[in-house]
Amino acid sequence: MMHRLSDWKIYRFFVMVFLGVSVQMAVSSESSANENLTLAKNYYRLGKMHFSKKEYVKALEMFQYAFKITSRNELLFNIALCYEGKGELKNALKYLRQYRKLIPGDKNQVNSRIIDIYRRLKSTYVELNGGISGSEIFINGISAGKLPEDKLLKVAPDREFVLEVNHSGYTRFVRKLKVTPGTIFRVDVRMNPQKVKTPGLKITQDNKSSLMPAYLKVGLFTLVPAVVAVVTGVQALKWNSEVEKLNEEGLSSTSAEKKAMYYAVATDILGLSSAALAVWTVYLFTTGDKKTPSVVPSVGIDGHGAVFNIGGRF
Repeated sequence: MMHRLSDWKIYRFFVMVFLGVSVQMAVSSESSANENLTLAKNYYRLGKMHFSKKEYVKALEMFQYAFKITSRNELLFNIALCYEGKGELKNALKYLRQYRKLIPGDKNQVNSRIIDIYRRLKSTYVELNGGISGSEIFINGISAGKLPEDKLLKVAPDREFVLEVNHSGYTRFVRKLKVTPGTIFRVDVRMNPQKVKTPGLKITQDNKSSLMPAYLKVGLFTLVPAVVAVVTGVQALKWNSEVEKLNEEGLSSTSAEKKAMYYAVATDILGLSSAALAVWTVYLFTTGDKKTPSVVPSVGIDGHGAVFNIGGRF
């Protein structure tokens, strides 16, 4: 009997300990839950504050923390609004659909917002500010109008494209863009006047000689046979003197006579050639071929210089 009583006391002891631990755990769990709820409420309040200031990135972070702690489905709507404010309309649609599925009672309001986002997704624009009136606009090489009438351009959302604005006499504006769906992306178009280079004189090999008037060229050619004629004349006199010396001494002068004759003939020919050229020079000079060669562009000025031809008669 005493043994059973002792067992009963031990049993009661363990039951009391178990109940005490259970109560303590329950109290501790409830306390932890209250702390988490308080923390989630603080995150929610901070999220609302940032959202009211249009600080959507910070607001999104706070609402996500609150949702992670409490898993309350109502917070999905707040998260969707933050994504919408950031311009991430596809993510906004994702969370709105989740919210609609979990809280169908708010279906009408959510559907209206989803329709509005779909409409905005299809209405993505680039707005061009500045530029030169009459400039041609191209998107991916395809004409999209002219400034300023077509400064608001509808573009495909979330797709990279090349915007190009051209105007004669101005630098080309080129920009690679990717526009967030449902937004109007504003672009400042800056186009500076092209620097027009003063075309330099480019003389081709064929035209270099034309810089000198014809009469001067002929005059220079006249000097050549004249100089050579002087040299051969001197040699002819030299050998004539040699012939006379040999004759006085009674020696044979046949070889010397031949050389003297050759130099004399060469001198006569060169002298006549020089005289003829001199006459031609005088003729060209007196007929008026003294003008400075004219410079005429053979290619129109395009801002990169031009090639010129040199005029004048020969």
